[in-house]
Amino acid sequence: MSNDKHRKELEFIISEINNSWLKNDLKNLNGYFHDDMIIVDSNFNKLASNKKECIASYKSFINQAKILNYKEYEININIAGNTAIINYIFDITWEVNGLTSSEKGRDVFVFEKLNNKWLAVWRTILPVF
Repeated sequence: MSNDKHRKELEFIISEINNSWLKNDLKNLNGYFHDDMIIVDSNFNKLASNKKECIASYKSFINQAKILNYKEYEININIAGNTAIINYIFDITWEVNGLTSSEKGRDVFVFEKLNNKWLAVWRTILPVF
């Protein structure tokens, strides 16, 4: 498969991951996350250590927040062998308990191609200044 086809597949997967949590329908995440996926904060402290914990982190956010606006742009995909690093900028506005918050950040994912399928193995969100 050419890198262009891999890029299109990875763009689709990122879109599916984001649509899953935006639509509060997390069952698709199970098929896109590696069993040992890790999420770290911007200081690289581990927040989630496996698929179940990663999905729970998404669930916790969407159970607390009402998403008012979300957009992503400037997607970058770098592929080397069976590894892909994807990052993009996002803008999000959400409401929790009547308080509105906004954030602009860079989402960074690392994917590994296993058994002919791309799976997310690592994720962080970095601030954008």
